[in-house]
Amino acid sequence: MGSVMVAGVDDIGQRLAQMQELMDTFGSMIYMFLVVGIIIGFAIIYTSSIITVSERSRELASMMVLGMSPKEVLSVITFEQWVLGIPAMIAGIPMAYILMASMSEAVSTDAYTMPVVITFYSYLLAAFVTVLSILIAQKAAARKVENLSLVEVLKSRD
Repeated sequence: MGSVMVAGVDDIGQRLAQMQELMDTFGSMIYMFLVVGIIIGFAIIYTSSIITVSERSRELASMMVLGMSPKEVLSVITFEQWVLGIPAMIAGIPMAYILMASMSEAVSTDAYTMPVVITFYSYLLAAFVTVLSILIAQKAAARKVENLSLVEVLKSRD
């Protein structure tokens, strides 16, 4: 009879511990991506709100000179933000699924697979963070509208 050569011995417990450590690392990365995504999303909404007020300060000041209160002027900007925000959230649902499916396909191997599951809670959390970001941006815009110097804005040339 021929001799049998052993190439190596695997310890199942050690292999599972390594896999668990790898999954914990992936989990940490996902939470870091979540935090960075929230910060970037808020920054985009906040910046666009402030830029809108700054670019349209002459128009907003004209509205106030014509008798609109700062609250009524702010409602114009608020309406615009919601008209942009709600369709963006709706468009984000299929885009999130497509992105998740693409990531799953890229990351999955023979050793592990990443399921393409986005829970209702995830969509709810994303909508909540977006709505909260819009509300905070509107507060900042309200301060800018209230602090508009009508004389200075209307005096300046474009």
